Amino acid sequence: MTEDESLVHILTCPDSRSADLRATLLLELVHEWLIAELTCPWIREFLFYGLQSWFEDSEGHEPGLNWHETFAPSAQAQLSFGWYATLLGFFHDSLVQLQHRFYKSENFRKTGISWARKVTLKLWNIMYQIQRNSILHETEAIHQVSGLTKLQQAITTKHTRGPGHLHRVYNSYFSSPLQSILTSTINNRKQWFHVIRIARESTDLFAYDEFATNPSLLDFLLSQTSNLLTLLCLQTSQQGPTSSPSLPTMSCAWPSKRLHRVSSRYNTFSSRLS
Repeated sequence: MTEDESLVHILTCPDSRSADLRATLLLELVHEWLIAELTCPWIREFLFYGLQSWFEDSEGHEPGLNWHETFAPSAQAQLSFGWYATLLGFFHDSLVQLQHRFYKSENFRKTGISWARKVTLKLWNIMYQIQRNSILHETEAIHQVSGLTKLQQAITTKHTRGPGHLHRVYNSYFSSPLQSILTSTINNRKQWFHVIRIARESTDLFAYDEFATNPSLLDFLLSQTSNLLTLLCLQTSQQGPTSSPSLPTMSCAWPSKRLHRVSSRYNTFSSRLS
């Protein structure tokens, strides 16, 4: 997969979180930013429906909209570049001139060229936010998989070791077969490990594992873990209650060279923002 193909995939990812972010950024662009930049209403509508359609299906057809006869030639000229090129800041001269004439008709002391430059930077910023959001989600998924592997290994080690010097109230936690624990829900596995780990901390035999020294693994362990159960286990290890707490339920044709150069410029821009 080329650099451009990878970026297009990220920009058009069907994941619901990515789609929601794109929709939010597009609405902000059209209903706030472009209005603040005094953009021609025809151009605002053109960019909104065109980019919305491309984000949803980059290989699909253009939305069937009837443009004003004055605007139609500029719209067709811009469409000849494609929406990916538009996101990278390729604006046809006819579209820039149309915006320039709009400024003059409204007696604004702005130029179409300055508008195009500002829109290019804004579009690059939108792409950067979408790309960064995708990277964060991928990193989160990697950490989840990595954390789960470590959790499985840690549970196996602690279950094999047995209750040892722990208070007898914890014996019931080791009565369930190891395989039953390892195939339970992720939250139940976290709870089982968290209970035994806290109990071990109250003894002199506590071994400082990776969950004690790795902040990312600790965050993984604590996410969605019951605070109430944690407090109960902490009190159990300190006070030694006579009743046993109930166990958690265990349920078993790509862009041209020029387009590629602009794409590289965007990548330089995004790396600076990072």
